[in-house]
Amino acid sequence: MKTIYLFCFIVFFCQYSRANIHIVTVSNNQFTPANLPNVVVGDIVSFSFLGGGLHNVNSSSVINGVPPGTFSIYSGVPASSSRTYDYLVTKPGLYSYICDIHGDAATFTGMVGQFTATSALLIPILNFIIGTDITNKPNLSWKTEGNINLNHFVVKASEDGIHYAVIGQKNANENNQNNNYYSFIDERNITPFRYLYYLVVAIDNSLQESYSEVKMYKNAIAKAGIINSISPNPVNSTSQIMIQFNAEKKSQLNAAVYNSLGERVAQSKMSAFEGINNGHITLNRLPAGNYKIKFTLAGAVEVRTIMVK
Repeated sequence: MKTIYLFCFIVFFCQYSRANIHIVTVSNNQFTPANLPNVVVGDIVSFSFLGGGLHNVNSSSVINGVPPGTFSIYSGVPASSSRTYDYLVTKPGLYSYICDIHGDAATFTGMVGQFTATSALLIPILNFIIGTDITNKPNLSWKTEGNINLNHFVVKASEDGIHYAVIGQKNANENNQNNNYYSFIDERNITPFRYLYYLVVAIDNSLQESYSEVKMYKNAIAKAGIINSISPNPVNSTSQIMIQFNAEKKSQLNAAVYNSLGERVAQSKMSAFEGINNGHITLNRLPAGNYKIKFTLAGAVEVRTIMVK
């Protein structure tokens, strides 16, 4: 019996001693990065709380937050103290989580994050890149180390970096080592979207899945702008306004709320990283009425109107 326990310990140690640690900072109403690349089963995702408000990490109430059979990501009740929470990834799949205070679990918006985990035992997806073809369409390409037991690929895309939908499928090439390059062109109309996110799922003959890292695509022909959405609008005076916005580079979004007299009655600052970002504004029981929000980001300014009821 002791021999069996010793063997199990050695296997466990050998598997996880080579684990990578992926650090996600939790502060300023953001998970940074919001999408982790290259997570493999056996890796550790370490959430580092830097203070600056009450935050936590929770996937319990998120639909499909963790793959079946895994433990739920849960760092405890929201807290502001500096601390870390380590999560050991035990199954491949798409992992989603929120901050209970600053995220909406029903719509999966606000302060949210994700990562995809791939099994180290399956065929990995390598050299996943996105270019632009001659018709200004995203051109995805990738390779595998081989095609043995590989059945097909599923290509998924997201317009917000959070919610993904299947946009196509690619059959595996013949089972040999010299025919393992693949490509896929997104033929959809992507004109309205400044940023898009893609991932590829490899599915073998036993229906096991292996995920690529998430790749962001910048649409050069889309109109540049800051704000993608503000919700809810109208909003209750005791609620928060969820903001989704674009950033061309790492910077900071300043949001100032003004009443009908031109007086600033609320203000918020949100960290910004290249791509799509999420944040919120706390209204602090403002009186009912119409308000202007002035958004400033890297020298650009946009003004939006909201109604408080």
